[in-house]
Amino acid sequence: MAALAERKTSSRCSDELDAIAAIYGDDVALTARGFTARVDAITLTVVLPDGYPESAAPIATIEAAGRTRGVLRDAERRLAAHVSPGEESALALLQEVEACVAAAAAAATPVAAVAIDDSETYAVVGIDHMNAFASYAATLERLSAANALRGALWATPAPRPHAPQRREGAVLVLQGRDAGVSEFLKALRSESVDVDGKGKRCKERRAVVERRSPLAAGDARLREAWAVRSGGGPERLARCVAGDLCEPLFRDDGRGGCAVALRARPGKSATSATVEDGVLVVDVAAAARDGAANAEIRRFFAAAFGATQADVALVAGAKGREKVVRCAGVGAAEAEERLRRVMNG
Repeated sequence: MAALAERKTSSRCSDELDAIAAIYGDDVALTARGFTARVDAITLTVVLPDGYPESAAPIATIEAAGRTRGVLRDAERRLAAHVSPGEESALALLQEVEACVAAAAAAATPVAAVAIDDSETYAVVGIDHMNAFASYAATLERLSAANALRGALWATPAPRPHAPQRREGAVLVLQGRDAGVSEFLKALRSESVDVDGKGKRCKERRAVVERRSPLAAGDARLREAWAVRSGGGPERLARCVAGDLCEPLFRDDGRGGCAVALRARPGKSATSATVEDGVLVVDVAAAARDGAANAEIRRFFAAAFGATQADVALVAGAKGREKVVRCAGVGAAEAEERLRRVMNG
């Protein structure tokens, strides 16, 4: 604590830093503004602003050899989800940074790298609840990538005072080689993936495998490596068991933002959106040349969602008509409502 001697800190902050120093020892160096820690090949720097934890949140930056700047910034966004306003969060940042970097690296892997064949397994897992949803989902994404699986997770928000991130009725669908599914399920039961009512890390005890069978001709196939979507519960579980994945137009991306699937029609006189036969169609007032149509699509969605163009990215279909746009900071339900307002004039 000597490095913090010149700075007035709350007893809660001091107690947490003492605990971090005791747990991590020489791997943590306390500074005048927080601490720097080494977690395997990752360097985590945490700044604790004046007022932490009562009225200010910690600020984390991550460095890791061999990781791109985009992956590290994505990992920082994921790590920020573990910060609870008014609560001590510095220790949680240390505990979750590895999983966040792994999940960000997995998300950056091109979807095309995941093969689809006719001998795959289709598995559906029901999970009663997730108290620490962001970290739980990141762990599932990491396990899915590690076992070369495609996965999708649905869950319904059910916040509680002790667990503001809590979601219930979670449904997890996995597709890939059966051996990979076996390893995934083994890890799910053996790793500490959630927190209990007291905030302590715990293993999953209430997950139930509702289906595990060969991927059949009538089953919907996941086309993304990983996706997080809103709306779990018994009905969703039954539909997924039946092979109906009912791809939504808008879906949560698991990072506080959303992804939107659309079909572009460039070369129109004005930019507008309509829903035709269940497909979001965007008429674009720009030609499909030199990126002009893609730039106009980003501008349109930024305006519709009340976001900046920097928050909107085209993540799939840059050279095709079928595209996916991702917007940071706007959830799926909110994005859908805002776009419908624009569409309805």
